[in-house]
Amino acid sequence: MSTYDKLDTINDSLNDIKTAIVAKGATPSGNITTYAAAIGNIPQSTAVITSLSVTPTTSSQTITAPSGTDGYSPISVAAVTSSIDSNITAGNIKKDVTILGVTGTLEAGGGHSGKYKLLDRIKDDSNNEIGSVCGFFTDANDNEYAIVCLDAQYRLASAKWTSNTGTVTNLTEYSMNGAGVDLIANTYTDTATSNCDKILSWCTANSYTSEAVSHCRSKSFVIDGTTYYGQLPNLCELFYICANRAEISNADTSKSSYSSLDIATLATRLWSSSQYNSNNAWYIGNYGNVNTILKTNSYFVAPVLEIPNT
Repeated sequence: MSTYDKLDTINDSLNDIKTAIVAKGATPSGNITTYAAAIGNIPQSTAVITSLSVTPTTSSQTITAPSGTDGYSPISVAAVTSSIDSNITAGNIKKDVTILGVTGTLEAGGGHSGKYKLLDRIKDDSNNEIGSVCGFFTDANDNEYAIVCLDAQYRLASAKWTSNTGTVTNLTEYSMNGAGVDLIANTYTDTATSNCDKILSWCTANSYTSEAVSHCRSKSFVIDGTTYYGQLPNLCELFYICANRAEISNADTSKSSYSSLDIATLATRLWSSSQYNSNNAWYIGNYGNVNTILKTNSYFVAPVLEIPNT
């Protein structure tokens, strides 16, 4: 390469440098001797940095910097709490195991796949606590219900099963031997709601009354937009109440005002809506003894709600 060509190449390179300097916002005031000063005068931009707070979720997140932002400092990531998932509740966690600050209450055999869990406290749509889930019942159509034992304030100390005796039409008669088998084998499928419908219908047809059923039906609650009426529990449902009476009592916010109706301290007979024969109905003692007695006797009434467990 000739000397001329070399000088021409240098000149082209200098022009490229000048163009680059101008592109950066500075203008050389003259020949090459001003290029260094021009480079020093290139405007310096300041990065736009903002803070960022991240709340964890159960889904992945993609965070994109907003227009005009070059980066984040500091980045704060919140601690994960039980609020991240509505399923993190005491009833869903093994007893005495703590997850994200929630200590479990679920014991072996106490879980169900439906909406409600054993010993859940139930509120109506006005946010009033009304009772506890004492167990679950499956009817003849394989529909599962959460059985809610209503609090002490909704109970009654004394009421007759019916004002007169006689066979309630279409109401199943459970024999002395059969009742025990049905309870153990879980083949008892008559809901309390169905039983109460039949008892009241029979009473109306015969000009009788049922203080026990009428008291239960006088209790109504709107839960998730649906109205549920109190029922005189069937024999299986009474068994669940007795089996969990201590826990039900501990959670009952009304028992201090209705101490005589506290389920944990009762030593009396509780009426079921299950029929034995024309003269007698089934009852269960609060401590688990099961037997039958004349329908016209007055005994304790503990209403329940049967809520679909879906």
